[in-house]
This record gives sequence, structure tokens and C-alpha cells, in this order.
Amino acid sequence: MKITVNKKEFQKAWKQSGLLLSDVANEAGISYGTMRAIKSGGNKASPVVAVKIANALEVDPRLIFNVELTACEAWLLDEIV
Repeated sequence: MKITVNKKEFQKAWKQSGLLLSDVANEAGISYGTMRAIKSGGNKASPVVAVKIANALEVDPRLIFNVELTACEAWLLDEIV
């Protein structure tokens, strides 16, 4: 699974939140440097971190993150659901 940030939507959600980027990082339980790297697309977020960031910004994670599944992961999800 590969989770990348949708930079445009992230920026919009972050600005609307009125939070400092350091506040988002604190609420997500990650360092400010890691938060900056995720925001800029340099780091990939884990599923747990992506959800925590989205919760801090009060948005649906699918709005600000793109998720790419491998063929095996997609197959397993189809089997579970």
C-alpha cells in the first residue's frame, strides 16, 4: 500500500483548519519534520498517520491522501468485503 498526499487538497484543508503545521503534527503524534515531509510529498504516510492527520484537520482521509493498492492487497480487500 502506498499513501501519498494530495498536495492541493491538503493545503486547502490545512488553511481552512486554522492550525499551525506543528499543531497538526502534535495531534497526529509525529514530528514537525515528518509532517513537513508528508505535506511536501517527500514522505509517505502510514495508514494510521494518514487518519490521524485527517482527524486533526477534520476531513475525510480520502480527501487529502491518495491510496494505491498492490494487486494482492486489492484482491485481499475484495475477499474480506
